[in-house]
Amino acid sequence: MKKDNILSVEDKVILIFGGCGLIGSEFSKHLVNQKAKICVADLNKQNFTINFNDYKKKNNKDIFFYKVNVTDRKSIENCLRKVLKKFGKLDVVINASAMNAPFDKKFNKKQFSSFEKYPIEMWKKSLEINLTGALLIAQVIVKYFSKIKKGHLINIGSNYGLVAPDQGIYEEKGKQKLFKPADYIVSKFGIIGLNKYLAAYFKKTKIRFNLLTPSGVEHKQTKNFKKKYSSKTLLNRMSFKHEYNGAIQFLCSDASSYMTGSNLIIDGGWTVT
Repeated sequence: MKKDNILSVEDKVILIFGGCGLIGSEFSKHLVNQKAKICVADLNKQNFTINFNDYKKKNNKDIFFYKVNVTDRKSIENCLRKVLKKFGKLDVVINASAMNAPFDKKFNKKQFSSFEKYPIEMWKKSLEINLTGALLIAQVIVKYFSKIKKGHLINIGSNYGLVAPDQGIYEEKGKQKLFKPADYIVSKFGIIGLNKYLAAYFKKTKIRFNLLTPSGVEHKQTKNFKKKYSSKTLLNRMSFKHEYNGAIQFLCSDASSYMTGSNLIIDGGWTVT
């Protein structure tokens, strides 16, 4: 039966890597509330237990957690098998997993080292999670999508995949001691390239690949940082995590059926000028 609501995700099975993260958990909660069936795939089960307790009680049959390491192909394959065993199919995959350097009140100062002194081990780890992890997820998932001849893989990007950061917003007390690291920017630029590559590689199929690009989300940052960050946007504020729910629902729904290789940018106008 054809659904009257083209934005409906009811009964769609959606696998969310990084589903316990700031945006990933918001996606998971919103989509299960819209009657989708959700697998929250992440390394941190404790976050799932704490943040999804109420959702488990209300939607026990429709949402579950699976511990996964996105840099391990077998771990991703096992996760896929678990989803298929529980729900019998898979419609959409969202990759929201990433190693980032959040500039909140409890940040890791090593991640904000100058370019010249940035630890190479952090660079390697970031690229392994953000880029190699995205590649491995795609390799595993497209095998299944190719078998059923349809599917949608959505990667989560960043406005820092479109423009370089203004290091001035990371100043403290007028002194530039902290810097947004290069690895995150390079990996998010790379995700755009991977998305375009996959869309072109699977042309003339019903397998689709798209990107959702958010901007900075307000979350425990200092007032000074929020003010400086907000000044870079046309709306003069940071985003709220719930403001991407409509976009992710659109992408997961049949309303986006003619969309592939695209990047849906929601950044408060940051990249306009």
